[in-house]
Amino acid sequence: MNDLRFAFRQLRKSPGFAFVAVLTLALGIGANSAIFSVINAVLLRPLPYPEANRIVTLSEATPQQPEISVSWPNYLDWKTESTVFESLAIGRRESFNLSGLENRGPERLSGFVVTAATDGRAAIAQAQSANPDAIVLDLRMPDMDGWQVCAHLKSDSRTSRIPIVILTAAASPALGEEVERAKCAAFLIKPCYPSDLACTLRAVMRAEQPKFGV
Repeated sequence: MNDLRFAFRQLRKSPGFAFVAVLTLALGIGANSAIFSVINAVLLRPLPYPEANRIVTLSEATPQQPEISVSWPNYLDWKTESTVFESLAIGRRESFNLSGLENRGPERLSGFVVTAATDGRAAIAQAQSANPDAIVLDLRMPDMDGWQVCAHLKSDSRTSRIPIVILTAAASPALGEEVERAKCAAFLIKPCYPSDLACTLRAVMRAEQPKFGV
């Protein structure tokens, strides 16, 4: 206790030195916290999946390129014929050229490969055959509405784990509960910005559990 009293007295006598000492400690603690947060997120914390240590990434290679993306036909062959892996999935992002816009020059944009369905039954068939990374599902669809399509997909073992983002213009206080009860990943109210949809899809496919109503 005597040492602490003496230290405080010395700090009171030299306020400039005290300020520098406190600032140095604060910066040091903040830097350590930031570095640990990065290391924990990248190296220490396991992936948010069961048995994450069993997940591996596959790619193809040529003598000229040590790593290239897997082609869709090869993926289908691997999925059908492989006996080494319990399950296989594929993900692919594409780059697109955007041009022809007024007052804007050509741009190179990053995006996703997507397919579209004209009705509920076609959506179910495409989901079963393509096994996409995510599904954007409008509640108002011909033949079957979005809730019926969602129930069918979630009851089928082939499509039950595909995250679904609901699109609807009919906002209601109970919508969040309905979406959660249907085991969907998120919902968006129409009209929505394309950037909001892209952000939500990225979060869903990274298994970050976005908040409902993003």
